[in-house]
Amino acid sequence: MRIWSGFLYIILGFLYLVNAQENTFFDKLNWLEGSWRYETNKTIFVENWKKVSDNTYEGNAFDIKKESSDTTFSETLRLLAMSGDVFYTAYVKHNKYPVPFKLTSQNPDSLVFENAEHDFPQKVIYYLKDKNTFVVHVEGMDKGKMRSFELLYKKAE
Repeated sequence: MRIWSGFLYIILGFLYLVNAQENTFFDKLNWLEGSWRYETNKTIFVENWKKVSDNTYEGNAFDIKKESSDTTFSETLRLLAMSGDVFYTAYVKHNKYPVPFKLTSQNPDSLVFENAEHDFPQKVIYYLKDKNTFVVHVEGMDKGKMRSFELLYKKAE
């Protein structure tokens, strides 16, 4: 009986530590909350994020063509902590299933998410430039060629 109670305390302690690490990670993401915009001559890109629990942020991203006001791309996004890992998951209409990208690197100003099995992109990087600006850098192989692009988001008023 003592062995089982000791084992139970070890498991509970481990679960507490995993949850504490996940919560610490998500506590540092408060800069992401809100509405963000990036504009070019032809397109407005928007990302919206909100914290919905201690281990989850939900967001959406879309772009609007200025000339026609048509939305040409949209996706639902989620940052989720599970089993000690953090995933950036994109739900896009042209994919049958959500596409998960695992957090592979982080520091106070950047988050790197990767999925080597995805067609394009394989890497998504968020860089915090200042409290009102972040960059999304997207890269990977696309039909045998390296491709990348960046979106410079500003906090929407």
